[in-house]
Amino acid sequence: MKLKTALFCIVTLGLLMATSTSAFADEADVAPPEGLQEYAIDATHSSMVFRILHTNMGYVFGMFRGVDGSFTFDPDNLDESSFEFTADASSIFTNNETRDEHLRSPDFFAAEEHPEITFESTSVEEVNEGTYRITGDLTMRGTTDEVTVMADQTGEGMDSSEQFRRGFMTTFAVNRMNYGVDAMPDGLGEYVRIIFSIQGYIPADDGDDEVAEE
Repeated sequence: MKLKTALFCIVTLGLLMATSTSAFADEADVAPPEGLQEYAIDATHSSMVFRILHTNMGYVFGMFRGVDGSFTFDPDNLDESSFEFTADASSIFTNNETRDEHLRSPDFFAAEEHPEITFESTSVEEVNEGTYRITGDLTMRGTTDEVTVMADQTGEGMDSSEQFRRGFMTTFAVNRMNYGVDAMPDGLGEYVRIIFSIQGYIPADDGDDEVAEE
């Protein structure tokens, strides 16, 4: 009896997986829209995570929970493609409120005086299929410095709301000293590694956008 139950469960799971895979494949096979398209960043499904070395012992991780922005993209017209995003400096989160308040203070991000961290691209180039070199201006704590990042397109297709989406992810490092975030030079590393993953969707023509909350 136990063997029959186990076989039934395996078959049922297999059918569910096959159905799910088929549905995903149908969405993935949808041809992307032609021409230059503007995408709104879905903040619910986008993340800006960072890590920094602490006392040369180990890494501390954190994130910015308030991310917004947009990008304009056409793989056949990269000269007109662009990316821009904004992170709310006060939304920094490292799972320690005392530390987070210190990071918002003038010792680090001075979030009250400089509430936004921004990026605006100046050029987008394809390096390999689905991999792009994006150069632009990163502004933090009132200081702007040029950065170049390598970004991979992580996917494209229709979502459950029948909106076309694209996803991108990049990992890069910045020297915090270049932006005046120079407190605790003996306790924290100079370089901060940032992992930025975004999903963008083409807004509905009627402006009635439905973005999943999970």
